Amino acid sequence: MDSIVSQQSSVSWSEVLPQDWIQESRSVSDRGLIVTHEFQPAGEVDAPNGGAEHVLCFSFNSNIRQVTRIDGQEYDGANQIGSTFLIPSQASAFCYWECERPDEVVSFYIDPQRLQQVAAENDCLYPERTELRPILEVQDHQLTAIATAFRSEMYSNNFGGKLYTESLANLFLVHLLRNYCTQTLTLRSYDSGLSYQQLQQAIDFMQNHLGDEFSIQDIANLLGISQYYFCRLFKQSMGPSPYQYVLQQRVEFAKRLLKQRDKSIAQVALESGFSSQSHLTQHFRKLTGTTPKAYRKS
Repeated sequence: MDSIVSQQSSVSWSEVLPQDWIQESRSVSDRGLIVTHEFQPAGEVDAPNGGAEHVLCFSFNSNIRQVTRIDGQEYDGANQIGSTFLIPSQASAFCYWECERPDEVVSFYIDPQRLQQVAAENDCLYPERTELRPILEVQDHQLTAIATAFRSEMYSNNFGGKLYTESLANLFLVHLLRNYCTQTLTLRSYDSGLSYQQLQQAIDFMQNHLGDEFSIQDIANLLGISQYYFCRLFKQSMGPSPYQYVLQQRVEFAKRLLKQRDKSIAQVALESGFSSQSHLTQHFRKLTGTTPKAYRKS
C-alpha cells in the first residue's frame, strides 16, 4: 500500500499526488479548474498542510473501507458508488482506502480565485470571502450527473467540445457556490439604478466606441456586474435600454457626419457604427422620421 505525505504549505495537489501513483489518468481544464478521471490503487494520502486548491473527489465504484479526515472531522466506513468528499484549500487532510480493484474517481481541482470570480460574475456581495466547507461523505445527484458528463467528454471528440466543457465547468462551480459554501451567499441589491460613477463609465465607453463593434457584455465587464443587471440598472437610470441608447447616440453621431459633404452616406454609416447604409437608413428614419439623404439636403 502506497503512502503519500506532503510537508509543505500552499503546494498544488499535483505535487502531493505524484503521477506514478495513479495507474491511469485523463484530464480537461477550464480557467482555474482541472478535472481528472483516474484509477487509483489502495493507499493513503497525508497532507497536514493541505493544498493550494479546493479538491472534490467523486467515486464511480465502491470500496471496502474509506477513512477521510479533514480539519479534525472524520468519516470511517464503506465507500459507496457516488460518494463524494470535498477538501477546502489549505485544510489539513488524511485519506485512507482499501479496495479489491483500483478506485475509479473523477477529481476536481479548483483554484479559489476562479471560484471567487464566478461568485463576482453572479453578483455575489463580498466574493473575496467565498469559502468552501469540508465534506466527508455525501451523495449528490447533480454532482453525479456533472462528473459523469465530464468523464464522457474526456473520451469523446464531439463537435463543440470546448464550449461544452466551459458550460459544464460553470455549472459545477455555481453548484458548489449554492450548496457547499461556509455561509449562504448574499446577492448585491440593485434597486436604485447605477451609481453616478458607473453610469458615467458606461456612457463614456459608449461615446468613445460609437464607431466600433462592441457588446453590452463588454460594458458590464467594465463595471464588474452581470450583463442582466447592467441592462436593468441602465434602464432605471436612463430610461432607454443600453441597446436603444447606443442606437440613439449613433444616429446623433451620423447627423454630425452628414454635415461633412465630402463623406458618402455609406461612409457615414460605417463610421457611426452601422453595418451598412441600409442599416443606418432603417434606424435613422425610425428615430428622426426622415432618411439620411433627406436630412443632408435639408
